[in-house]
Amino acid sequence: MTDQTNAVAQTPHKPSILREISIILISILIGAGLLFGAYLYWEYEGEHPSTDDAYLQANFVWVSPRIDGQITEVLVKENQFVKAGAELFRIDPRPFRATLEKTSSAAELVAQTNKIDAAAVAAAEAKVNEQQANLDDARENFERVSKLVARGDEAKLRGIDVADTYKAAKATLEDLKSELDLARKTLGPPEIQQARLDKAQADVTLAKLDLEWTTVSAPTDGWVAGLPPRPGDVVSTADKLFPFVEAETWWVQANFKETKVSRIEPGMTARVEIDIYGDRVFKGTVESLGSASAASFSLLPAQNTTGNWVKVSQRIPVRIRMEPMGHKAPYRLGASCSVEIDTEAAKSGAP
Repeated sequence: MTDQTNAVAQTPHKPSILREISIILISILIGAGLLFGAYLYWEYEGEHPSTDDAYLQANFVWVSPRIDGQITEVLVKENQFVKAGAELFRIDPRPFRATLEKTSSAAELVAQTNKIDAAAVAAAEAKVNEQQANLDDARENFERVSKLVARGDEAKLRGIDVADTYKAAKATLEDLKSELDLARKTLGPPEIQQARLDKAQADVTLAKLDLEWTTVSAPTDGWVAGLPPRPGDVVSTADKLFPFVEAETWWVQANFKETKVSRIEPGMTARVEIDIYGDRVFKGTVESLGSASAASFSLLPAQNTTGNWVKVSQRIPVRIRMEPMGHKAPYRLGASCSVEIDTEAAKSGAP
């Protein structure tokens, strides 16, 4: 009776043991699967470093006038796309036209003055040459008559008259030479004449530039990113009126943790997701890696020289050139991105 009871009591335990063994095996398999999955993820992460600390960038400039003046016409609106050379706004050109006319007249006056002074020098030289010939004649006559007076062939009064004529000719020549010197000083040497002309022409060139700068044009294809000024606004040279975003070159500045950049090299392909467009994937190419951490050039960079510092993983900026922009998904400056770089393809030589 006792053996039957024990057999009956032991029989229900067999399925329980099998179930426990099965649970253990399943747990081991699940754990192994999780470990294998973690290993694969770790391997993938190593071959495909990624970051969501990334932002879309483009070249942009502040549109500024080169002259002072009052805006008369604005030809664009905020967020408008324009082509290179398109007029953005105009400044009142009237005072600059007047300045151009004034400088042009001054340049013409300098040119004419140089011609007049040169003509005065030529006339003075002709008078000196003529008077030099008269003096030579007077000297020859004086010498001839003096000999005759000495021999008694001519009266002394005749000799005195000839001598006075000779002296007067010499005095006249000295006066004419003084006038020639003054005319030459007024004209100046050739380099001074050219300098006067160059200065006057430079004033004309500057006046033309000022008049040209009354029209402010787009430096390249791009967008008017801010609110442009209004007609009637008075602007000054180098005033930052509004930003202008260039359309040609776009890149992503991806700030990777310093522990992830060891495998990244220029030329590697990148997978970029822009938050604006959800899961849509854009292609990019690594152009360069930063030579310093993003925090190195901050206003107050970290100075970890004390004994109680805390180590913080730094971010290294990586520049990723974006593929050409599509009309259906235009890029936006400063948009947040997620970036993943395929280092495995570069290592294996895949295109």
